[in-house]
Amino acid sequence: MELRLDLITPDKAAVAAFERLVVHRDAALNGMPIGEDTDLPDAECRSYVGGEPLFWQPWTPPGVDASWRFFFQIDGAEGCGEDAFALNFGGGTGYAFLSQDQREGRFCWDCV
Repeated sequence: MELRLDLITPDKAAVAAFERLVVHRDAALNGMPIGEDTDLPDAECRSYVGGEPLFWQPWTPPGVDASWRFFFQIDGAEGCGEDAFALNFGGGTGYAFLSQDQREGRFCWDCV
């Protein structure tokens, strides 16, 4: 199966919402008080290239150590729009990592 991607630059509101989720995740992982989850925005899109991964369960290691560089994540988007195919990550997201020499890749998925 081939998958065609249309890459777009997110707007400022989407970037701010994403960054807020990352701060919340980092606080939770470091044992800091995080407040109510109910006031957190939902990520408009969980599919992107570069940056850092936003795991559904951040306390669960992705199966790669810190030497691996995050490459991209792609949302399962089950039944999304008019697409004939959908990726099934159990309602979650898939994550790709590259080795330091960029000759090997690893892929894992995470869901709620």
